[in-house]
Amino acid sequence: TDGSAVGDVWAVGRSGTIIRYDGSAWSAAASPTSRSLNGIDVLSATEAYAVGDSGTFIRLSSGAWSLLGSPTAQDMYSVSMLSPTSGAAVGSNGTIASWDGTAWTVYGSLGANALRGVHLYSSSLGAAVGDGGTIIMWNGTVWSVIASPTTQRLNSVHFIAANLGWAVGDGGTILKWNGANWTSVASPTVARIAAVESRAANEAWAAGDFGLILKYDGTSWSAFTSPTTRHLFGIAVQAPTDGWICGQRGSLLKDPAPYMAFGTFVSTVLDTGAASAVFDTMFWHAALPAGTALTLATRSGNTPTPDGTWSAWSAEYPAADGAPVASPPARYLQYRATLSTADDMQTPRLDDITLTYRQ
Repeated sequence: TDGSAVGDVWAVGRSGTIIRYDGSAWSAAASPTSRSLNGIDVLSATEAYAVGDSGTFIRLSSGAWSLLGSPTAQDMYSVSMLSPTSGAAVGSNGTIASWDGTAWTVYGSLGANALRGVHLYSSSLGAAVGDGGTIIMWNGTVWSVIASPTTQRLNSVHFIAANLGWAVGDGGTILKWNGANWTSVASPTVARIAAVESRAANEAWAAGDFGLILKYDGTSWSAFTSPTTRHLFGIAVQAPTDGWICGQRGSLLKDPAPYMAFGTFVSTVLDTGAASAVFDTMFWHAALPAGTALTLATRSGNTPTPDGTWSAWSAEYPAADGAPVASPPARYLQYRATLSTADDMQTPRLDDITLTYRQ
């Protein structure tokens, strides 16, 4: 997936699928191919390029997608465009193709390993990554294989500056470019990471298998709450609070707007069925990313709708692994969750609650 603006995002997939988000909704676009499309790069609202199986190259121009002449029959996995007259694409068997504004030509093959991802940062800096930890760098004149700190398959690469870039791959592999070489950095996962894109020097995002979403905050990578367990394949970050991730079976995830710093949730009234039930212990499970917090409180009463006869809210229960319930015996109980965050891009999540009582 890729886009040129918040209201101009594209995604491609199997059987030639092409879809576009216009700022309000996604819709299908006419495709000139039935072959699977594996990568896309968008230059503007009127110009984009995509690549796919069996040497498929297509271009968006004048509002329509069309097939381009292909110099290869190899499956192509990724494309990166600097301008309408300069771009690169990579694929199986180490294939590298270049675009000059008129035609795609095969640069050559620097080994047999498939190349899975490519990014051109400038006319003199680019990288292609692939199987076996392969890293091939572009210096403005030639592509050259360089030493890699991993033998894991690398799936995606992205630069945010000449001295800062990221590459990700299988086994949770994360590599960092410092302007001179690539080094391994600590990863919070061992799952396959399929895609990476930077928004700023202190913000980058990655996505992968089983709904994996990772965020870099300028210091380290950490897991980010994901709404899916489906495999994720591509990511596009368009603005500080707008981005898209695409994945398995047409999954489309939108980057959330900033979360509120504080909020509460009040449950429905819970009925024990006993006139004077004695409440014992409350347990709960929650996801609490760094900088977030969650506490619970309870109140009880003998009317099905809380009124002046109910007890006051208890003090907050901070211990999720078994907090004694302070509310007095009664038939009915209600709980309140208080959620807070110091990071407006992270939120706590309450998953479940168990409460024990005696009749």
